[in-house]
Amino acid sequence: MKPVLSVLVLVIASVIVFPQESQSSAYTTITPGKGIEGLEVGATKIEAVIEALGDDYELLVHKNYSHEFSYPSLGVSFWVCQKGFSKGIFSAEFRYPYPGETKDGIRIGVTTLGEVVERLGEPESTYSFNNSFGYDGIQFHYGDWYLEHSLSEKQIRAKKILTITVFEPGGVRQCESSPDGKYSSVDFEVTTSSVTTTIND
Repeated sequence: MKPVLSVLVLVIASVIVFPQESQSSAYTTITPGKGIEGLEVGATKIEAVIEALGDDYELLVHKNYSHEFSYPSLGVSFWVCQKGFSKGIFSAEFRYPYPGETKDGIRIGVTTLGEVVERLGEPESTYSFNNSFGYDGIQFHYGDWYLEHSLSEKQIRAKKILTITVFEPGGVRQCESSPDGKYSSVDFEVTTSSVTTTIND
């Protein structure tokens, strides 16, 4: 078993429900602009992710823009551009059951948006379409896309973090659209053991 996968499996296996504050020292740190050690955004190719975590992923095709390699049992996803994705992953997403936390102690299923603001200050950006508060290199999501627009500011800040997305400093890398949604000839060949789903977003 690869070292990174061993750490993730051991950490996740120790948590059955959303983690409690007293367990925080055991978790892998999620760093803005980087993600997790050994699988950093902007520096890691998708081949290295698969080598570390295995080929038990779901491949989600987002139109002709990007591919998402999702590991539901680990609670992590990694995103690459369809065109020129040999440049490496541009975003990583962490959700339950992933039990990591940021260096500020912000954790999935435990920390509220209000507590995020207390620790990091007012967000640099807010996005109603994907229900998130954004800071440089990281976003904290509190609900499903497009479903929380009727909430007041007080209700939003009482919401717990459901997903943490990490991207390169300075903003999410913009991909070129791929004409046919396929990899180029020099790019990685997707394993046939994965599940492929096309996402119309």
